[in-house]
Amino acid sequence: MLATSFCRKEVRISVYIVLGFSLFSVLHLSLLKFENLQAVKALETAEGADHGGGLAEGGRGNARTVIPEAKEFSSTSRGRRKKVQAKGRVKDKVDEGRRRKWDEIDRCKNMYGNLSGHFFKDEVVTLNWTEERSQAQRELFQQRAKVLLEACAKVDDTEGALKPPLSVIYQNNLWLKDHDLIYCPINKVGSTTWITSLLQMAGQETNHGRGRVRKIYSAPLSIRNRNSFLKKAMRMIIVRNPLDRLLSGYRDKMLHLICKENQFSVMQKMISARYSDPDTPPDPSGRPSFRQFLLFIREEMEKFWQSHGQHEVNNHWKPFWWYCAPCHFEYNAVAHMESLSEDQEYILRETKLSGKINNTRTHSSKNDNFTSTHEAARWYFGQIPRSLLEEVVRLYQPDFDIFGYSPDYHLALAKDKQ
Repeated sequence: MLATSFCRKEVRISVYIVLGFSLFSVLHLSLLKFENLQAVKALETAEGADHGGGLAEGGRGNARTVIPEAKEFSSTSRGRRKKVQAKGRVKDKVDEGRRRKWDEIDRCKNMYGNLSGHFFKDEVVTLNWTEERSQAQRELFQQRAKVLLEACAKVDDTEGALKPPLSVIYQNNLWLKDHDLIYCPINKVGSTTWITSLLQMAGQETNHGRGRVRKIYSAPLSIRNRNSFLKKAMRMIIVRNPLDRLLSGYRDKMLHLICKENQFSVMQKMISARYSDPDTPPDPSGRPSFRQFLLFIREEMEKFWQSHGQHEVNNHWKPFWWYCAPCHFEYNAVAHMESLSEDQEYILRETKLSGKINNTRTHSSKNDNFTSTHEAARWYFGQIPRSLLEEVVRLYQPDFDIFGYSPDYHLALAKDKQ
């Protein structure tokens, strides 16, 4: 009995000893882990301050002294430390890239001056309007609509004529249901002024104008309501001579010095590098000459026709007939940029928008020394070989025919030689 009791007591003591060692090991490991986490936090704090530029040289030394302490704890701490260091290196590279871009922008501005000279100025037009002027304008619009319908009949009879994407155009057009007006806003033909005015009339901000204005003045949801509105509404489109529009797009998008990279700064450099102009020395800022731009336009439009409209052309020089589908919508208020003040005044009065929207024309700088469109046309088209200009006219021929424009004036300005 005594021997058995003694053995049981010895076993209990052994168990107590094992349990004590186990508890000690658990406490020891927990302490090590706690110290390890504290060391890693100290390392992150030190390196974060170092990358932020707030540490002096002594601070960087303190950050490095944490590393050998952390090494003694576990492989987990080394992995965390490596992640912290890798994150710091990535942040350094990002900061370096940003500094490099800012330096390039500063050099661009120092070289070419501040770009705030690219401006837009609105001018409110006041006309002494009479019923006789309204009647004359009504007859003018009827004549323009007749030209459009006759030209569309010929285009539709042409074998292989392209069909513009009507679903997209229904979405792009603006439907002013309270004023019985449908408007197709085309880039480089006064659309910015109209979009700004319509947003202001709706009490909306004018930033991100095109996307915002389409949501406000969207088409009727049902096809029945849409067709009914089409029949009774004034259907407005504003156009100009296609060659003048190309020149306006060039002066606005290709001559504008853009220090911050965007799609047009990339396009400028691409056109300058890809197309040659033996008569014009290269521009140090990478802007193309007008001849290089028209070579680019010729290639873009050839791809557009060859792909049956699948090749995407920038909206600033996309053809009118593809952008607005005049042969489908049969616009009965065809306004011309050349007579925009009178045309707009009639439209505003007929749709009861007069007093809500001003008859406004926007004058914008075109990044050169010309203040007159005619002066600019004489200069720029005078540098272009006639053969190149004839090819461009051929590619935009439907716009000339549908809206009653002639290329003869611009062709007469062009050079006879290559």
